[in-house]
Amino acid sequence: MLLLERVREIGADEARVEEASVQKARRLLNREIAGGLAPGARRRRRRAWTGIGIGGLVTGAAVTAIVVGSVVAPPSAPIASAADVLTEAAEVTLTTEALTPAPGQYIRISETWAQPMRGFVPEEGTEIDVTYTLSRTRTLYVPADRSADWIEDNTDAERITDVSAPEWTSRIEEQELSGGEKMPDIVAHPGGRIMGGDGWETHYYHLSPMSRLYDEMPREPEALREWLATYEPESGYAPPRLTEPVDFNLAPADLRAAMFQTMALLPGAKVVSEDGDFTTVAIPDGGESNWMETVTIDMRRGLMVGRGSLDTPESHGSLEISIVDSAPEGVRLQPEG
Repeated sequence: MLLLERVREIGADEARVEEASVQKARRLLNREIAGGLAPGARRRRRRAWTGIGIGGLVTGAAVTAIVVGSVVAPPSAPIASAADVLTEAAEVTLTTEALTPAPGQYIRISETWAQPMRGFVPEEGTEIDVTYTLSRTRTLYVPADRSADWIEDNTDAERITDVSAPEWTSRIEEQELSGGEKMPDIVAHPGGRIMGGDGWETHYYHLSPMSRLYDEMPREPEALREWLATYEPESGYAPPRLTEPVDFNLAPADLRAAMFQTMALLPGAKVVSEDGDFTTVAIPDGGESNWMETVTIDMRRGLMVGRGSLDTPESHGSLEISIVDSAPEGVRLQPEG
C-alpha cells in the first residue's frame, strides 16, 4: 500500500481532509520512516540508506498515528528538506509503471529547453534592444527492446516566442532558425547509437550515454556515490551525472531509487520550490565547483521532468514523458550492427 493511501485510510473517519494536508502528512511520514531506517539520518552531514519498501512501511507504522495528527497542521509548516523529498521520490519511483513499455511500445521523452535572449543585430553596426525566448525541442522514442531503433524527432525543433518588439519577429526567426547543415527532421538510431567522426575516423556515441553503464552502477547509495567519484569515462563521453533527465528516467527503477538517495547524501542539496506534484531541488555540482544544478521531480511518478541551475534560473528545460504505441518513421543514416 502506498504511503498516500495509508494516510487516507487512517484519516477516513475525519469529516474532511484537504488534499494539500494529505500531501503534507505524506512528507512528514516519509521523514519519520527515513529516520527509523537510517541510523545516521539524524546527523547533519551524511545520511545512510538501507532502502524503502514493505519493510520501511512496517517500520513507519508505529509513527503513523502521530503523523496523521499533523494533517491539520497550520499552513506555516516548514518546507520539506531535500533529503525528505529525495527519499520520498526514491520510494515512488520503485512503484511507478510510467516507464514500463510493453513489447512494441515506446517511451516517449520530449524535452524543451527555453533560453531568454536579448539584443538583435539585423545588420553590421546596428543592434536592436529587443528580448525574446529561443526554445529548442527534441523528442526521443525509446523502444521497449533497447537494441531496436531509437527515433529522434527534431521536427519544428526551434521556436522564437515572447518577442518584445513583434515587428522584428520575422527577422529574428530568419537569423536564429536558419543556417547550418540540414539534417533529416526524424532520424532512426540503431540501438540508440549516434555515428560521428573527426574527418579521419568514424566514432559511435549514444543518445543516452549512461544507459551503457546501468548494469555496473551500484544500487547502494554510498557505493554509487563512490563509483561516480572514481569513474573514468571513455574517450568522447562525458562523466555520468545524476541530474541528466534522459539518462535518469531510462534507468531501471532500482537504479533510479539509488540515484535519488545518492543525491540525498550530497551536502548542500536544498528544496527550491514546491508546486503541487512537482518539487524542484538544487543539487551541488561537487568538487570545487559552486554550481548548483536543479531538477524538477514529479513526486507522483518519481521521475525527473525538468532541469536548470540556480546560477541561470531563466534558462530551463521541461520534459514530457509517456508510453506510446508507435513512433514516427525515421531516416537511418548509419549501418546497423
